[in-house]
Amino acid sequence: MDKNTKEIKVSIIVPVYNVKPYLSRCVTSLLSQTIQDFEIILVDDGSNDGGEKLCDKFKKQYPETIAVVHQKNSGLCEARRAGMRIARGKYIGFVDSDDWADKDMFLKLFEEAEKTQADVTICDCYKCGDGMLAFLKGFRGEDKISVEEFYRTYSPGFMCNKLYKRELISKMMNEHNGVQAEDLCVNLPLFCQLEKLAYVEEPLYYYYQRATASSNADGFSKRHCLKDHLSALEFIVDSTKHFSEEKRDLICDYVLECICNWALQNPARECYIADYVEFLNKVLPYMKGLPCVEKRENLKQWATISTMPKKVYRFENKKTDDIQKLCDESVEFYAREEEKLTIPNVDKTDVASLPKVVQEAYKNKDYGFVKDYVAVKTIYENGGIFIGENIRLNLPLGGLRANKAFFAFKGQESINDKIFGGCAKSEVFKDILNTYEEDSFVNTLETSLERRILFVIMGNYNVKECIGQEQRIVKDEKDYGVAYDFSKCSYHIDKYSVAEIYTALQYEAEKQGCLVLSKDVLVGIDEKSKELEARVRRFRQKARKSEENLKLVKESLSWKLSSPIRFAGRVLRKIFKRKN
Repeated sequence: MDKNTKEIKVSIIVPVYNVKPYLSRCVTSLLSQTIQDFEIILVDDGSNDGGEKLCDKFKKQYPETIAVVHQKNSGLCEARRAGMRIARGKYIGFVDSDDWADKDMFLKLFEEAEKTQADVTICDCYKCGDGMLAFLKGFRGEDKISVEEFYRTYSPGFMCNKLYKRELISKMMNEHNGVQAEDLCVNLPLFCQLEKLAYVEEPLYYYYQRATASSNADGFSKRHCLKDHLSALEFIVDSTKHFSEEKRDLICDYVLECICNWALQNPARECYIADYVEFLNKVLPYMKGLPCVEKRENLKQWATISTMPKKVYRFENKKTDDIQKLCDESVEFYAREEEKLTIPNVDKTDVASLPKVVQEAYKNKDYGFVKDYVAVKTIYENGGIFIGENIRLNLPLGGLRANKAFFAFKGQESINDKIFGGCAKSEVFKDILNTYEEDSFVNTLETSLERRILFVIMGNYNVKECIGQEQRIVKDEKDYGVAYDFSKCSYHIDKYSVAEIYTALQYEAEKQGCLVLSKDVLVGIDEKSKELEARVRRFRQKARKSEENLKLVKESLSWKLSSPIRFAGRVLRKIFKRKN
């Protein structure tokens, strides 16, 4: 029989995309498998780092064992499907190209599958990377292994710690093609159609988690994985529409666990709270009446969270300096999911429609005063987040949007008036606008926007002066938003703040790898800050030079030989000092 048509025991499919540094380790572990009659299918998904050549090299060295497929970059899901199309094994296994397998993994899984006649056989695994080695159970149930118990215990939905019957391939060829939750998109709809599972209670797979992986907290944000993750979860929910209520409940319960536990209650996903709340409200109608919804008491709490519109408002800015460019790039990067809207500059404002105090400011050419009023009015009328000049974002805005309104202290008694937000017709913003009316106590040209905000949230609501922590904006036991300490604004993820005022001193110091002064002190760009930066740099250069010279002196022979003399001198000085 031709080797290309001969059925073998196991086909191991390895998608490969720009992982050359890890590929040899992976393939070597598979070539060392103790099972007989198996094949390795390397699917090069358009690699351009030399990994594609390494695949061909392995095929040349092991032509009887290794097959290679080259295709243009189409994503992990399509790479796996390409491997399944040519797989000859009675069973199919998957290994990611930066992971590796225990030498007995596929032998033990194959023998258990044959013994039990299971559709899918599962093993435990290790999670490793950066000096970490953690044990992960492949099946978390304590009772006899079953499909129902797999769902109910939220056992990991990985594909790489499982062996699948070949007959399941047609059910695994769905149209989803994302990079987030792609394993769940296959396994959750598939498992409901299985008759039997088996479990080898041993860690046989090594899941290597790179620092840049898209599933990591930082990588998730940097690679903009949110949209893809939500799309995958929506695909899973939609895939249940033709299933029985019992099966729909199992799958939807697993999806709700992903949303609630992995996202909404996970500090590492706090910057996406609004996005997951909005998604939850989108899918809950499809789950209406299912037991999984009724049993989760906190769903109502999450679903009723008010979220601001996905809108970011900024004034037209014709600045071209490096600092503003850096800030603009951060907004484009971290607010990419929000609609970007430009507030017309004051020369395009209908002056007659402005309150008298704002009209007076316009006549006096105090355009900053006018712009502050227009920014507040824009947020009140439309809802969203206002971002002014010299504000650099460090995180997505979902955490901020999960409030009716937000403001941020930047000192003991001052508010950062360059970043704030609220829902449309927010009562807090209405109160701020009222301070521009004639009968307001603070309706003067001398009262800045930050003082007006303070006057409202500390006078009309329960907010105290900056106390270094989050304060809810509450009146008559009703929540209207939140006030943050701007030095921590607005919440912490890996100790980075969501936004900061950026200055020339910070920019230059950051480029040189220097420490910078407190954000509370640095409030603008001016010549003094540039002069201060130069002075700080000169001082550090001198200090560094002095430290280097002192180190050379102390390491010299003369310094070591003169040590007894210096000691005697110190003793004599102490004696002389006592006598006097």
